[in-house]
Amino acid sequence: MVDDPVIRAFVHERFRRTDEKLDRLADYMVTMIDRLGSLEKQTAGLQEGVARIDHRLDGFERRLGRIDKSLDLTETTVAG
Repeated sequence: MVDDPVIRAFVHERFRRTDEKLDRLADYMVTMIDRLGSLEKQTAGLQEGVARIDHRLDGFERRLGRIDKSLDLTETTVAG
């Protein structure tokens, strides 16, 4: 160990600053992890909403197909 008080003080100060930076970094990481979790929940909610919309659109498509069939509509009669 170095007995020079100036070097000792310098090293102590550098370690203190490093510890402070690591503490700030750890706090930042906790914040980012929390935000990421929130984004994951929001994304899951959006995916569920899109799935419901897809399901409803599929139902509408089936209903329109049945209506077309019951009215005996075809591509040529609609277009012409």
